[in-house]
Amino acid sequence: MSTTPSLKRGIRFPDLVLLYVVIVLSIRWTAQAATAGPSILIVWIAALLCFFIPLSASVMELSSRYPEEGGIYIWTREAFGDFSGFICAWAYWMSNLPFFASVLYFGAASALFAFGPRAHSLTSNPLYYMAFAIFWLAVITLLNILGIDSPSSASSASASSSTSRLPVSSPTGRSTTPSSGPASSSPSPP
Repeated sequence: MSTTPSLKRGIRFPDLVLLYVVIVLSIRWTAQAATAGPSILIVWIAALLCFFIPLSASVMELSSRYPEEGGIYIWTREAFGDFSGFICAWAYWMSNLPFFASVLYFGAASALFAFGPRAHSLTSNPLYYMAFAIFWLAVITLLNILGIDSPSSASSASASSSTSRLPVSSPTGRSTTPSSGPASSSPSPP
């Protein structure tokens, strides 16, 4: 009696939506959001309603329709054939390489600011950036080896911490605007 192994389905719809929110609405975009002003909130809400939620629903539907391991490769292969599946998977991998590198580089540079002026000597040290990237890649790999429950709760915790900074940073910005001026450097109309 042979039973085929099946993947554990640990990511729920809200977890997937929060994962997309964490990936896109990170601290990397705070400066650009500040220059756009409060109107950026409308864009972010529209992105949540018109992009993140439908994308999450599509991923959940396709995952239930094609439960095999492989994600976007399997979905494309089943719909358009082997060659299209290969091209899709290859393009996905190639797009992730610069994405992960930029996220890790940004994280390494941001961590230097947390440690104050003493850490600024590391800004031009490539060994620091490589060590930071290797450490966090090892942590992420370990979380993936442990299983889907750990990353799911990690993405939910990240989303909570990512969105919890908004109520803190918004009043701070409002209190400093009268003394320091707005974040936008565009000249005011005469």
